[in-house]
Amino acid sequence: MPSIARRHHFLPQGYLAGFTDTGRRDGMLHVLDIKTRRGFRTSPLNVAVAKDFKRVDIDGRSPDAVESALAQIEDRAVQAIRRVMNSESFPSDGDYNLILNLLSLVLSQNPKSRRALNGARSREADEKLRWLVSSQTTWEHHVAMARKAGEDLRGDVSYERARRFVEERRYRIEFDNEGTLRREFEAQD
Repeated sequence: MPSIARRHHFLPQGYLAGFTDTGRRDGMLHVLDIKTRRGFRTSPLNVAVAKDFKRVDIDGRSPDAVESALAQIEDRAVQAIRRVMNSESFPSDGDYNLILNLLSLVLSQNPKSRRALNGARSREADEKLRWLVSSQTTWEHHVAMARKAGEDLRGDVSYERARRFVEERRYRIEFDNEGTLRREFEAQD
């Protein structure tokens, strides 16, 4: 059984290799950690990586299916960058497209962008919940619509109880990786 990649790079190793002392993945980078204000040397294997960053839990798919598919695209883009560097000329239309796609992936799929995206999604969900309990009429209308659509609403949650629940924020909003990746790909597109 093949092993499943758990260390997912949000900056491709092949791209990082261009900044090493050898220009290859086995070379060394000089890294400056902005948070700790310290520098250290390491290989591209250990930079811009997060455990299960692109993991998916989809029936019939490997958990690293997205990571594996993107690795192929990233490798082609890195080859395009190297062709441009070696030729010292503007890229062909195909290489230009590969390089722009790599840039858009790097911009849309990294921890900082993900935090911003999910922060916005969380604020949107909060606003929808506040709107849902903005009046008893709105609440009762949507409860009736849910029941009509066949939703199994367990118990009879009163408007007042629902309003307090939302106002006191007695909930936590979580996003699965599949939905987050979908949104990132939409932003990348």
